[in-house]
Amino acid sequence: MEPIIEIKELTAIYGDNVIFTNANLTVYNRDFLVIIGPNGGGKTTLIRYMLGL
Repeated sequence: MEPIIEIKELTAIYGDNVIFTNANLTVYNRDFLVIIGPNGGGKTTLIRYMLGL
């Protein structure tokens, strides 16, 4: 099955802060995806990078 979303070794930097490094994500058709975490944990940053913003 071919993935509909695939991220490999994504690193996000905001200003001088490294938000996450070498993040990997693969989502296949009919998968459920939930992104949870604490405030300031990088959830919105991950979505923005996935959308190319």
